[in-house]
Amino acid sequence: MSDPVEDGKAAIVTEIVRAAASDPVVKEAGSQLARAGLTLAKTVNTVLLPLAAVNYTIEKAREYFAERFQADIAEAAKSIPPDSIVEPKASIAGPALQGLAFSHEEPELRQMYAKLLATAMDGRSPTLAHPAFVEVIKQITAEEARLLAAILPVHSIPVVSVVAIEKANRRAFIQRSRHIIDLRADQGKGEPVVISNVEAMMNNFIRLGLIEADYDRQIAATNACEWAESRPEVRRERESTLPATHEIDIVRGIVFTTAFGAQFARAIGIGATGATAAAT
Repeated sequence: MSDPVEDGKAAIVTEIVRAAASDPVVKEAGSQLARAGLTLAKTVNTVLLPLAAVNYTIEKAREYFAERFQADIAEAAKSIPPDSIVEPKASIAGPALQGLAFSHEEPELRQMYAKLLATAMDGRSPTLAHPAFVEVIKQITAEEARLLAAILPVHSIPVVSVVAIEKANRRAFIQRSRHIIDLRADQGKGEPVVISNVEAMMNNFIRLGLIEADYDRQIAATNACEWAESRPEVRRERESTLPATHEIDIVRGIVFTTAFGAQFARAIGIGATGATAAAT
């Protein structure tokens, strides 16, 4: 008697192999995309079976891998020359495919996984894709992914924190709001954008090793933080009620993209520009 679990696993593998070999999107995209798809198809048995074993009962994941996955990989790998396509390491492809099973409905995360897989297939940069990057993607939200796309491409950006400082000695202080950056709509030219949990997001990026926040140094330009007083977060703190012994003060600093963060950005297609701001 056949095992329904094994039958389900085999059905998924069969569908994806068929998609990799004959998907019309891949064929129409050109020979290098077709080759990328076929190269990926060769790894199905080694990197996809663990995914199928865990997630074959998730209908939406099954539909995604059968219907859209190959097109996503083809798009992500379109810039790779045919002769540079290599088999992705299972240590990256396996966990990435597993992560995709649970986040494929979130475009930002899906694109990160697809680009990371494509990077792992690019023989021109064999060490750029790192297994730890899969865990980074697993530990961020779609909203955090959008914020990362705004800050990682820049080597360093000004940041401020708001504190309630004791008037008498100017030393004792209470943290109020931390890691405020000048987020704006329309590619930085529009109205301020407020993210209610931006401090927690920035802390998560620091925890993951993508950025560092340094309040002992500042961007050298004199107007680097002139935006601070116009930020809604700072105005809100200015208008808050404090003990008579304290007043609101602004602490200026700088956020750096770490080497790990810059490599992650390049691996998922939002590479750092290298535009380093001077700091003092």
